[in-house]
Amino acid sequence: MASAVLPGAIFSTFVTSITTAVAFLASAISAVPSVSLFSIYCGLVILVDYLLCILLMSPALCLYDKWLMDGSSSLWLSFRHNIVEGEEEEKGTWVASILLFYYNMIHKLRWLLLVAFIGAMVGCSYVAASLNVVDYPDQPFLPNDNPYEMHRVWHRELLASRIIRGNAGAVTVIFGLVPTDTGYHLNPMDTSSLVFDESFQPRLPSTQSYMLKMCSTMEDIIRAPDKDYLCVMEAFDSWLREEHQSSNQTKAYSMNCQGADSIPMEMDSFDACLIEYSKILTESSGVSDVMHDDASVKILTMRGRSNTTVWSPYVEQAQEWQHIESWYQEEVANAPFGAKFFYTSQGKYLF
Repeated sequence: MASAVLPGAIFSTFVTSITTAVAFLASAISAVPSVSLFSIYCGLVILVDYLLCILLMSPALCLYDKWLMDGSSSLWLSFRHNIVEGEEEEKGTWVASILLFYYNMIHKLRWLLLVAFIGAMVGCSYVAASLNVVDYPDQPFLPNDNPYEMHRVWHRELLASRIIRGNAGAVTVIFGLVPTDTGYHLNPMDTSSLVFDESFQPRLPSTQSYMLKMCSTMEDIIRAPDKDYLCVMEAFDSWLREEHQSSNQTKAYSMNCQGADSIPMEMDSFDACLIEYSKILTESSGVSDVMHDDASVKILTMRGRSNTTVWSPYVEQAQEWQHIESWYQEEVANAPFGAKFFYTSQGKYLF
């Protein structure tokens, strides 16, 4: 009988439920907000699930027991009660009395509760479907007086002058490397080594022209890292034109560029000319987009930044990533031999 079994089952399942819930809730003291919230969520889910088992399953089993005793039948179920000779009704405990009272109330209000349940399901479904994506990822998820939330706000405001919101993520196009990780994956201290792309042939006229064209193509996809930035190939092309027309040519140009006036230039002098120009560029700006081994160009990078920031809605960030990824796949498929590349992104946020 349900009235005899359920009281004992309630105490048995209470022990397992409370120990599991406490195990999760013990992690709520974690200093990591996401871990703390997850622990609280799991602990509450277990406790609520236990209550629902009592408040819903118990009446359901009592209904089944009653129908079984009455020999009721329906279109879907048929109940038969086998009377055992000498069977006597066992006196119920106080827990059984509480459950029986609760069952009687539920049974009397069953149709009203059914309508309320359906209404709640429809209402919750409507509200869930109308929820919008959080406009800004930086929304607080803890109360304002919570120490973790207060620390987060204080930390952000303290570094507000150093947070470059407009710069968003750095997007870099890289020629000459293979995107791979040679480090030991189980040891974060074992970092990867550079793996050169042996197919990269920057001296080929087709590669030179393609990389120069890439500078203008990138402008339609990603923004320049700053207002004074000029893509290395565009800057190199302008330098060649200026030096060729100058009556007072620099030693770097006259000794290495063989009179080249623009890109593409002669293959034999490309590496030496670009290397010398990169040294001039590094001295003036402190940044070099060309890596070499003094004999040939090994790596060439073009820098930019995304149009969205960490403060942008997630939908806009996803759309921009899809836009950049589609552009990359198309460019790689149509790039000439010796001009394969990949792009990478790195956030520039301080928290």
